[in-house]
Amino acid sequence: MKNITLYKEQAKQNKSKPVAELQVNDFVNLHCSGLKNDCGLQSQVFYTYESNYQTICKIVEIMHISDKALQNGDYLPTNTGGSCSEDLPDNANIYNFTSEQIDTFYQCVTLILSDGGRYVFVDRQGYDYCRYMYLWSDFTTMYSIEIEAKKAYIQRMEEERKMEAQLRYIAICEKLKQRFPYLKEGGQAPNNIRLLLKREFPNVKFSVTTRQWGDNIYIHVPKDVVNQVRELIKDIEVYENRIYTIGADGESYARLPFEDLFGRYSHINIETK
Repeated sequence: MKNITLYKEQAKQNKSKPVAELQVNDFVNLHCSGLKNDCGLQSQVFYTYESNYQTICKIVEIMHISDKALQNGDYLPTNTGGSCSEDLPDNANIYNFTSEQIDTFYQCVTLILSDGGRYVFVDRQGYDYCRYMYLWSDFTTMYSIEIEAKKAYIQRMEEERKMEAQLRYIAICEKLKQRFPYLKEGGQAPNNIRLLLKREFPNVKFSVTTRQWGDNIYIHVPKDVVNQVRELIKDIEVYENRIYTIGADGESYARLPFEDLFGRYSHINIETK
């Protein structure tokens, strides 16, 4: 029987233990966000809550610190942590482990106990700081304040981002209205493109057609003005004029103010006569 099988069984048995009863060399199943521990306690517990990823760990050290130090991350274990396996064959290729060999590894962690009754597990992974943080199964209750605070912060930042995007969108719309006062708001895109070309290139003969249910617009112009027309269309479709919004399905969608004002289309294609 492989050692890791025994360790996983020990971790299951230790699940019901109070953290205060855990000892060095005990194996436990811990939750981890997978993020480097440089974003603060609040972010760590929140993203661990979001990912809910679990892994087997061995306690190699226990530290007692103040709750303030825990909150501020002001601690550094003596043990350097890292990953370990006691089931690898002597001829194992350390640069290309098989999936079966990878499954025999466990993480070496330090249990950090605060005087406020809270705790975390950390793994330095050989660095001079606590690179990864792990949490016990009851962390959502213990750190509920941090999790809710992070949720509120993310929501607040999202609302501010939406407000900034909306203000920018309004400003771009006003700029477009001033730049193209002769275009018809709420009109069809092909008609407005014709108006645009007539006004910007009054002495040039051109044609504007649509294909694929009118989504794609094709402009046919003489070769001698094709570059000028392309520059004009580039001004309309410039990337900076795209406003990205989050839909009800959580996906990001681009809004082009020119389309909202003067008619929607999929793409403008410029061809020479």
